[in-house]
Amino acid sequence: MGIDRITLARQLGHLIVSEHDLIEMVCPDSMPKRPDGFKEKYSKETAELDDPGAFHKKDEYLRLMNEQRGGTLAALEKRGDADLEKPSPEPIQKFGATAGAVFSWKNMRWILLAGQGVIMRRQLGRKPLFLGTGDPRSAKIEKEIVPGQELTQKKINRRRKE
Repeated sequence: MGIDRITLARQLGHLIVSEHDLIEMVCPDSMPKRPDGFKEKYSKETAELDDPGAFHKKDEYLRLMNEQRGGTLAALEKRGDADLEKPSPEPIQKFGATAGAVFSWKNMRWILLAGQGVIMRRQLGRKPLFLGTGDPRSAKIEKEIVPGQELTQKKINRRRKE
């Protein structure tokens, strides 16, 4: 598995745990349960663990991530503007002063992890998944990634010329 992959596994586990815990604090009893022992596996006490067998497989992280995100979205859907403007509990004020800010922070955490994942991919010698506009290597990839990408790419190029 390698230390970089373990680091990514640990971060995924931590984000799944924190999404559950933070949303539970602003919306009690709203989140799906996690597997027994999952939270403990991603604690400060296990931070030095480097045994690949001690972590979950990719499919399990994706399943748990989707379950927790589903719980987050369901909790958000049930809240009105007044609920989202209520102060968040004192222990999590650093993540957001209001319930709405805590929901927003959870999205930012996943974006930050994606950036860290890019760095880890480079450290593992993996090629970029996406290349910049105008890069000759990107033409083939862009056509394979998203149907209709050519139209989007034309709009981007046109805006750059303006």
